[in-house]
Amino acid sequence: MKNTPRRKRSLTVNSYEKSVDDNLRDVAARNRARVCPKVNMLDALDERTERPGVLTYDERSYAMKAHFDFVIDHKDDGVMFAVEYDGPQHSTDADTIRRDNLKNAICEKLEFPLLRIDADCLLKIDNYYTSLLSWLVEMFFLEREFSAAQERGEIPDDEPWHYGNYLGVGFQDGDEFVTMRIADCKSLEEFYTYLPKLLATNPYDPFMPARRKLKQLYESGKIKSYTPEMLWPKEENGYISLYALVELASGRTVVGKSRCRTTHFVPISNLELAEELAIVDVVAKIEKVTERKSGVKTAIIKPSTTEQIQELRLKCKRFYASLVVPGAVYGDW
Repeated sequence: MKNTPRRKRSLTVNSYEKSVDDNLRDVAARNRARVCPKVNMLDALDERTERPGVLTYDERSYAMKAHFDFVIDHKDDGVMFAVEYDGPQHSTDADTIRRDNLKNAICEKLEFPLLRIDADCLLKIDNYYTSLLSWLVEMFFLEREFSAAQERGEIPDDEPWHYGNYLGVGFQDGDEFVTMRIADCKSLEEFYTYLPKLLATNPYDPFMPARRKLKQLYESGKIKSYTPEMLWPKEENGYISLYALVELASGRTVVGKSRCRTTHFVPISNLELAEELAIVDVVAKIEKVTERKSGVKTAIIKPSTTEQIQELRLKCKRFYASLVVPGAVYGDW
């Protein structure tokens, strides 16, 4: 009887993990790194665990048996960070939540970046990035380059890093916006031909279009303020949520919502990401409400009543975030 070769078992166990793997490989390839699935925690953390007294006996024992879903390994600098894909059971199953908290504590003690994501992170956020996940990972490498430039003295030490501080240029070509690199121009004369129609862009800020749309809606009289009221429910089961409230000219209020996994990841804080996503959501809902045409059935998210809004305010923490100063966060109960 002829022996047939055994099929190799895939390390990605479902379609979501396969999608995460594809997203990560795309970004890693651009940044001289590789994606390693199902890596033992102790192997990934390596010399960090050798410091005496850092981990408890239980933590070290867990790290010896557990694994990271994905580890990003840089060609020159070794292991950079890990990514965990969390399905629905990570917010409902007590034992899974306990293990997640233990893994989080180990990574925080060892100052090892851990990015926790769910299915929402696989959604597309703009025309360039494949998903929110690919943007987050790209920002990790971008922030790393920024810090290296500061160490070389190319950027002042007191200059804060923020993805919105990077500027680019482009121009409108019919219905398409063309991003342009000045270095691609063959001569100064060629650059001058583009100069009259060039517009400044924020190439690494996929949330800017939503904030600009808010300003346009305000200037056209469709909403009463272009700065949303932000409400912050209490965190639960490893998630952080924010509500973005915008009052329409009619006096009713549209509520956007975001829900993110809490994570120990450098480029953007949990609150800042939740704020950006809540604003994107509320803008999408406002557009559905304000652009609704008579006789056309669309999936409309109805504006909330005054009573519902007051009830929501009582349950939440008031969150103040500046749309002008990146990263400015203030809150009170």
